[in-house]
Amino acid sequence: MIVNNMKKFITVDDFSGKYDKPKGQISVMKHSGSIPVQALSKIGTKWYIDENYFIRRLEFANKVWLECHDMYYFLNGDSENNELAKKVHKIDGTRSFETWQGFILHSLFSRSELNIFKIKVNPLMWKFFRAARHIVNREFIVRGVPKENRNIRDILDARMC
Repeated sequence: MIVNNMKKFITVDDFSGKYDKPKGQISVMKHSGSIPVQALSKIGTKWYIDENYFIRRLEFANKVWLECHDMYYFLNGDSENNELAKKVHKIDGTRSFETWQGFILHSLFSRSELNIFKIKVNPLMWKFFRAARHIVNREFIVRGVPKENRNIRDILDARMC
């Protein structure tokens, strides 16, 4: 294992054994561009892979998924799903109202199995995240909530009590 600038490089053999991924498949992912160049390093004849890159991506995907739910519950306290879909459609504009309505009703809470290699955030989830974040920030401004009190999780916890 080599640790360099917050990167934790382990051999590809160790990585494939740890995450139950065939070494040949990692090579295919490398050559197809699924694994970025900065996550790989070759020293001598051995290939090393940055384990932290994959862990950070997985944590980011989880964070986006959970924050989308927090924003949904925060915004849905004031309106129905249709109202939220209209607001998101008004901000995003690249997807139809029906697409957002279907996403909120069917896809927002479904979760594909995440593993160390399937860590790409769903593009529709990312657009919802950005639009909902915009709506939430606007709600805070309209309500006059100070910046230090704008933690959605704390507000949702207070609602539960």
